[in-house]
Amino acid sequence: MIRLVACLAFATAFSAPPLQRFRSGVEAVRVDVLVTDGNRPVVGLAAQDFEVRDAGVIQTIESITLTDVPISMMLALDTSASVAGSTLERLKGGVISALAMLQAQDRAALITFSSDLRVGHDWSADIPSVTRAVADFRGAGGTALWDATFTALIMGDPSPTVRRLIVVFSDGDDTASWLPRQAVIEKAKRTDAVLYGVSLRGMAAQNHGATLMGRSGIELSGNEAPLWLESRFLADVADATGGTEHIVGTSQGLQNTFEKIVTEFRTRYVLTYMPRGVETAGWHPLDVKLKSKRGTVRARRGYSR
Repeated sequence: MIRLVACLAFATAFSAPPLQRFRSGVEAVRVDVLVTDGNRPVVGLAAQDFEVRDAGVIQTIESITLTDVPISMMLALDTSASVAGSTLERLKGGVISALAMLQAQDRAALITFSSDLRVGHDWSADIPSVTRAVADFRGAGGTALWDATFTALIMGDPSPTVRRLIVVFSDGDDTASWLPRQAVIEKAKRTDAVLYGVSLRGMAAQNHGATLMGRSGIELSGNEAPLWLESRFLADVADATGGTEHIVGTSQGLQNTFEKIVTEFRTRYVLTYMPRGVETAGWHPLDVKLKSKRGTVRARRGYSR
């Protein structure tokens, strides 16, 4: 059912695209920013350390926060047939560990996907209840990765003051979606969530992808022999939101990866500014830089008003 909802939302969005406003208010814009030095988050920065350009115009940062904004975490999890068995059990362990890291003011939701999409648990601050839902995961079917990611993007927490974190896990490329890949990327550019991808890229994923003749994970060489090419979907959709893709070689690394994502998300800065000198409506490209401090900055590419 939820898959049908996602497709209807897609059709509506592309016939008359709604302009999404940021949750901090009608005028203020919030930008989630990660600053790293190598693999380490950079903490202790202040508003004067950042430069924000909205459509090329330098903005005045009104406030900067680090840890005091509640987190709203959506977990979209591949439970296709290739995940069944020990991988699924380790996935459950990773999800439970991530949920255990949430605090009293945080909220979470779960969706699982194979050939179909299911709501494992709707938005709730009752984290133990969300955790109990993990036990119901079962591995079967194909992989509707694009549909699931789109659904995670549109299933926003109704709470108005949260920071939205989406974590999408898959062990392979898409095999069963109705929505086109690029439509999901475009939707990601126009939401206020930060998306992290977790890709399991072991032999199981390659075998899973070998069935995709004619889909995005397969190309033909000159002699028409199939060649498996790793999908960049999760990397691209994460990049559009200012997030990252984490590639895991074996399922033993899933728990550490899920924990790392929650920890890293809590180190992200939230910059708030009132747009000045730019058009009120339309697409606003964003450019966030450090003025003099050292570090690599990751932030969303823009927003719509």
